[in-house]
Amino acid sequence: SVAAVCYVLAAIMLDQWFEFSGTVRLLFLLRFVVVSAAFLVRWVILPSLRKVNPLFAARQVEAVDPKMKNSVTSYVELVDRRGEIPDPIFRTIESKAASDLARVKIEDAIQSKHVLPALYLLAAVIVIFCAYSFFTTKSFASSFQRVLLPLADIAPPTATRLRFLFDPGLGDGSEPAPLAAGSAVTIKAGVVRGHPNQIKGYVRAEGSDYEEPHDFQPTRLATEFTLTLPQRQKNFVLRVEADD
Repeated sequence: SVAAVCYVLAAIMLDQWFEFSGTVRLLFLLRFVVVSAAFLVRWVILPSLRKVNPLFAARQVEAVDPKMKNSVTSYVELVDRRGEIPDPIFRTIESKAASDLARVKIEDAIQSKHVLPALYLLAAVIVIFCAYSFFTTKSFASSFQRVLLPLADIAPPTATRLRFLFDPGLGDGSEPAPLAAGSAVTIKAGVVRGHPNQIKGYVRAEGSDYEEPHDFQPTRLATEFTLTLPQRQKNFVLRVEADD
């Protein structure tokens, strides 16, 4: 789980910086899945199928408290030879081992040398991610989708966000309003987020692959830009870019 969180956060930041293609994002995701599967098999599934050596377990418990002085190890070594040892002596060894075990928390005997480094790594990634999120204005939602769905057609996040304030072709917003051939079309865009120096529109006429560039012009309001397309004879597609 720590690795998954670190991967997602790191992948989001890298994708926002470099805007990886779908193929690169897919390779990253496949590599993460393969490495995670190998880790689960090596460190979770296989150990769960193995039988724990009682002597090894006894030594792990005794390592927690040096005062135990091999009492548990002695009991484990002698329990299979109980018939060879006088009963009073065996009872004494058994009682000493039980008394020592009662003072020890078994979870302390479990090796956790990899836990703290993993937590430190997670904390470092979270701190870096929080610091990055404080300075960036790009959306994390689209980056998250691009990381988990690398082949989906999701545009990379941008620092600028626009909202179209006026488009005669949309009428009242419910049904397209027809325009006479040769009419001029004025489109107004409002800046919701960011401070773009320039907004460009690329117009592609129906049935054509060529995109004709146009510059949106600033208005008296610093957050509004307009673009007038004169004498449009055909339906068209408008693609808008603002700095990034």
